[in-house]
Amino acid sequence: MSARNDSASGREDEWSTRTREPPRDYDLLSFSSLLVRRFNGLSIGLRLLGMLLDERGPNLRISSAVGNFFHVSMTESGRLLEYRFIPMTIGDPSMPKTVTLKIPVITDHLESPRSRKLWTCMAKELRILKNDHLSRHRNIVKLLGVCWASLSTPRATIMPVLALEEAELGDMETFLQRHRDISLQKIVGLCLDIAEGVKAIHQIGTVHCDIKPRNMLIFKHDKLNQTAKVADFGSAIILSEVGQQ
Repeated sequence: MSARNDSASGREDEWSTRTREPPRDYDLLSFSSLLVRRFNGLSIGLRLLGMLLDERGPNLRISSAVGNFFHVSMTESGRLLEYRFIPMTIGDPSMPKTVTLKIPVITDHLESPRSRKLWTCMAKELRILKNDHLSRHRNIVKLLGVCWASLSTPRATIMPVLALEEAELGDMETFLQRHRDISLQKIVGLCLDIAEGVKAIHQIGTVHCDIKPRNMLIFKHDKLNQTAKVADFGSAIILSEVGQQ
């Protein structure tokens, strides 16, 4: 076996021994337990855990990514910090200027099948994006952490919100519509970026299951001008769990 294959195999072993969870439905308690295991030490992730958003703000810019289970918004981190209810002063890590918030859409009570599916999608995305290999890969979107939001429902509902790095140039579908004169060479370069990201996902024994232009995000790059990253892992399948379903 080649050294390259040995490396890939090692990443799969890492996933199976350190990241695998038994297949399950998640709720607030089990999701919170997962958070504690994934975020530790002084980090942006720990800082975000102390933020609770409410109806008054922060000012959010809704993107085109609005779905049945989530909508995606951008906000300045300075505004986000105003909603921190747990202060951090020692070793307070810096935040990027702008962050993307992936906010769940609640239409039913929290014990409904739909809500449980939503919890499970969020837990799966958290587990995958915090995988050691993927969290360092240049073609996988970075999860900064998880904050909380008080959502408008018949009952007061607190839900987790995924905080991700902002794609300055939007998703690939929007980017190509706005830049119809982009060269074939650059399009090929973005496709290669996506292929590298998908390859990394497969190397940890996971299948994305929802590859489409709106789930590929375009970022500014100092040398390449643009680079693409794979996002949205709520529909992914972790192959090591398939036989346990």
